[in-house]
Amino acid sequence: MLMNTLAVTLRGLRRNLSYTFLNGVGLALGMACVLLIGLYVLNEVRYDRFHAEGDRIAWITADLIEDGERDQINTTQGILGPLLAEDISDVEAVVRLNSADPLYVVDGKPHRIDGVRYADASLFEVFDGFEALHGVLDVSAPGNVVVTESLARRLFGRADVVGETLQGAVGPQTISSDEKPGLLTITGVMADPPTASTLQFPAVVASSTMDAPEWMYESWRAFAFDTYVKLRPGVSVEAFEAQLPGLVADRATEAMGDDKLELGAVPLFEARLRSERPGTRGTTTLWAFGTVGLFVLLLACVNFTNLATARSLIRAREVGVRKTLGAGRGGLTVQFLSEAIVMSLLSLGLALILVQAALPWAETVVGTPLALGSLGLWLIALAGIAVVTGVLAGAYPAFVLARFRPVDVLKGQFSTGRKGTTLQRGLVLFQFTVTVILLLGTATVFAQLHYMQTTDLGFGPESESEQLVTLDFDGDEGVAERVDVVKTSLEAIPGVTGVTASITRPAGGQPLAGGGIEAPDGTTREMSVNLLISDADFSSVYSLRLLAGREPRMALGEEASVEYLLNESALREAGYASAQDVLGKSAGFWGFEGTVVGVVRDFHTQGFQTAIGPLAVVALPEFQSLFTLRVRTDNMAGTLDRAGEVWAELAPAIPYEPTFIDDAVGALYETERRFGRIFGLFAGLAVLIACLGLFGLAAHASAQRRKEIGVRRVLGATVSQVVRLLTRETLALVGLAIVIGVPIAVVLMERWLDDFAYRTTVGVGTVGMAALIVVTVAAVTVGVQALRAATADPIRTLRAD
Repeated sequence: MLMNTLAVTLRGLRRNLSYTFLNGVGLALGMACVLLIGLYVLNEVRYDRFHAEGDRIAWITADLIEDGERDQINTTQGILGPLLAEDISDVEAVVRLNSADPLYVVDGKPHRIDGVRYADASLFEVFDGFEALHGVLDVSAPGNVVVTESLARRLFGRADVVGETLQGAVGPQTISSDEKPGLLTITGVMADPPTASTLQFPAVVASSTMDAPEWMYESWRAFAFDTYVKLRPGVSVEAFEAQLPGLVADRATEAMGDDKLELGAVPLFEARLRSERPGTRGTTTLWAFGTVGLFVLLLACVNFTNLATARSLIRAREVGVRKTLGAGRGGLTVQFLSEAIVMSLLSLGLALILVQAALPWAETVVGTPLALGSLGLWLIALAGIAVVTGVLAGAYPAFVLARFRPVDVLKGQFSTGRKGTTLQRGLVLFQFTVTVILLLGTATVFAQLHYMQTTDLGFGPESESEQLVTLDFDGDEGVAERVDVVKTSLEAIPGVTGVTASITRPAGGQPLAGGGIEAPDGTTREMSVNLLISDADFSSVYSLRLLAGREPRMALGEEASVEYLLNESALREAGYASAQDVLGKSAGFWGFEGTVVGVVRDFHTQGFQTAIGPLAVVALPEFQSLFTLRVRTDNMAGTLDRAGEVWAELAPAIPYEPTFIDDAVGALYETERRFGRIFGLFAGLAVLIACLGLFGLAAHASAQRRKEIGVRRVLGATVSQVVRLLTRETLALVGLAIVIGVPIAVVLMERWLDDFAYRTTVGVGTVGMAALIVVTVAAVTVGVQALRAATADPIRTLRAD
């Protein structure tokens, strides 16, 4: 019986190749979407699960509230870690980490290593899932370093490098140990962290190695560390978090003054997906992708149902003959459901091929490796998906066909009825409503990207004839001791119109510094600012817009008073309405006491997701880490080549790696670009699937009405009149889909745009473009079939059976 059913099914599919193709490709595309999204979602939810005791680890977060404004900060203070272990008995261990991109010198050759972590000795006690390959994972003593296997092979050409040494500098802090000044000793080699790991690093250095300033470990306003705690067995993260307000009240009240500090704890397994924290992935994105993927699959199922229902009239005689020969209603239902399931299984095979071919592209889009994993489990899951899809897509047509009465069928007195027609129209309406939502969503994402890329950032050359280029020297002492010499040599290069040295740059992140500014009433207004340490030329090279005062001069000598340049946000935070009023007022951050000499317009130092906060620029000779060159574009290549020669001469230990500020700013929007590409893919697939179904329905409708069309043509109807007759109903449905889909899409995308502090709107142009695409695609799809039917020879049509 089973073999007979399968044989009949395959014979029917082979006999109707066009129907098989339309249905098979549509289902395959829908399944491929669901599979790719499933891989992505599975990868996200399994993060950090390789740590055996990961359920006892919590990530500490901090919110700083100043004047009612809440600033969510994912880093915490250096002073906090030891206090957590000291004051809260539920804490078994604490680890603090910070990061840098240092230079390591091996055999006289410098290597820049991005993302190195500096960690407390308890790192591998808290995170137990990292695998040791050689030696021991020990960062308990100054000068200890653990490297990953890939870094070991990159630096030394082999994996077992225990006992080897590295030499170099990390930002302004010199790497050193008491026994071997300037040297790090490799104590262990570990396997590279799994891709599904929150902590990603090429090496871990003992934090005791850094000659860090005291304020990093003593100030309640120095947010410089990622902090994790490991709780004692049986202690919940919620119970631990409930004790944090008491710690803050006991330890930090005096230091915070009028401001408020709120600490939080997030379970490690949830940390990546806590959408309310900045910089995390968020469950909203997963739900969005998962929902859209399921809708794409549902569109494919709708296609199947529509086409199968349309073909029911063609297969009606087959049903009549089968019933006359004794076939029962249940047997016919099983037969037609079997056909749907076989079609679904064949589509699954094609979907797997599509997924395998698309994996490299998908990994690039989502920014993380994707893998099928255990083949056996996937085969079971995929077979289940295929069966469910087949049943969903084939249920209605199967029951419709099995219900036909053989007498009516064989007499030719049959139809799918008003219900069948209404269902087809409803399904087409659903398809295009979803398509409108996806297209409008994609258009909104790219509109926001365009807004972020074209909006004035508040800094940078005002003419396209110049570009800003940075050269990072990582605070190397050899360069830091002669910054002026290097700067003068770079300024002398033809094509370079300005050079400044600073600790960081816009789009590079600025440290949050605690301190205060003299308020209008003469008191000190305690506040935190993003502190940008530079030389005296920063504002001119970056073309900051002065509102009042002048640029700060370099503070030279231990007793020299420093000069601050504030942005508008810092001005308002300090309580001033006029930029002139704050000039000459005292200010001090990180212990650098001085006066305010100028105010500049707010400028973006982070992505448009984050509101511009208080910022201060101060000219100090310490802490410089990079140069920024303003370069004319008329001979950019030659200018950069000459800069490379100067760099090789004056900074031979530092790799020459020029970076355009435009590229650094663009990297801030990579998440939105990926989101847009994925949504664009979904929208394109939705359009394609809807067109496949619409093409099949139009072909079927044309075939069913061919004699009517022939009669109309003989009686004088023009081709355009026939085309309008065959397309007007479909276009009316598409218009209704636009009316329904646009408000839904606007509500959803306005919610998405709310995540941006600076944003565009879902404008009329965006809506019009999405609507035009849908109408055009539908009109072309249906019009092609209508035109073929309208231009067919009516004599031959009327002669046909």
